Amino acid sequence: MSGASIFSLLRAGLLHRPLLLIYQMGKVGSQTIEATVRSLNLPHLIYRPHFLSAQRLKVMSARLQNADMPAHERESLRHQLDEATRLRQALAVRSLARKYHCPVPPVQIITGIREPVSQMLATLFQLHGTYFGSLEKINLEACRELFLVSPGLDAQRAHYMKTMLAGWGDWFDSELKSVTGIDVYAHPFPHQEGYTILEENVARALVFRFENFSSLGKMLEDFLGKPVPGIISENVSAEKDYATRYQMVKKQLRLPVSFLERVYSFKSVLHFYTPEERAQLIRKWQAAD
Repeated sequence: MSGASIFSLLRAGLLHRPLLLIYQMGKVGSQTIEATVRSLNLPHLIYRPHFLSAQRLKVMSARLQNADMPAHERESLRHQLDEATRLRQALAVRSLARKYHCPVPPVQIITGIREPVSQMLATLFQLHGTYFGSLEKINLEACRELFLVSPGLDAQRAHYMKTMLAGWGDWFDSELKSVTGIDVYAHPFPHQEGYTILEENVARALVFRFENFSSLGKMLEDFLGKPVPGIISENVSAEKDYATRYQMVKKQLRLPVSFLERVYSFKSVLHFYTPEERAQLIRKWQAAD
C-alpha cells in the first residue's frame, strides 16, 4: 500500500476512529439498520458495504461492463467498489496494528442473513433494471425463469443468477471470515433468540436472522450497549414503485422441490435455520405436483 493511500485513510479517519460496518448481503434490512444506528449519534464512522473480499470486488467490477445496466445502478456500483477498496485497506492496516499491540479498537460489524428464496426475490426486484430491463417486464414466469436459470435465459443474466446463488451459499466464508477472521460456523447459533455476538482479533460482530428483525431494537441495544429509542425503516419494498408486482410474485411464486432442497441445503441455511424451519420454507415455495 502506498504512502498516499495510507494518508488518505488517515485523513478519512479510517485508521483511528471507531468504525462500524453494516456488512452483509443485500436485502437483509441494511438501510433500516444504518438509519437507526445513525440516529443514535455514535462516535463511529459508519459504512454499509455488501462486499469487501478481493474475489467479490473482481466479480462486481466485471459487472460494470454490462452495457444494459441502468445509469443509477452503475453509479451505485462504482461507489460501492470505491468504498469497498478503501475499507479493505483500512481493515488490513488495523489488523496489522492490533497484531503489534497498537491501541486500535475492534471494528464493530452488524451482519445478517435472510432465507435464500425471499432474499433473492427481493434482490431481483431491487435491481430490476439489471435483471428484467424494465418494470413492465416483471411477471411471475420471468421470475421463475431467473431462479431456475432456464435454458432460454440470455448468457449474461444466467451468469448473474449463478453468481448470486453461489454467493449466497458461501457469503459468510468468502466475505466475513476471509476479511475479518470471524467464523460464524465455529459457534452454535441460538435459533430461538435469532442473533448472537461474536468477536475475533480485529472485529466484533452482531450476527442476526432477518426473520427475527422485529427484535432489532433489542439486538442493537445488546450489541452497542446503549438504548435504541426506535427503529427507522428505510428501503421498504412496500413503498417501492414495484410494490404491487413484488407482492403478487411473492404470493404466487412456486419452485420445483429439487431446486428448493438444493438451496435449503446450503451450509449457511443448515447453520442458521432448524430442520423444522427449513421444511416449512420448502413447503411454502414448493410447486404443486
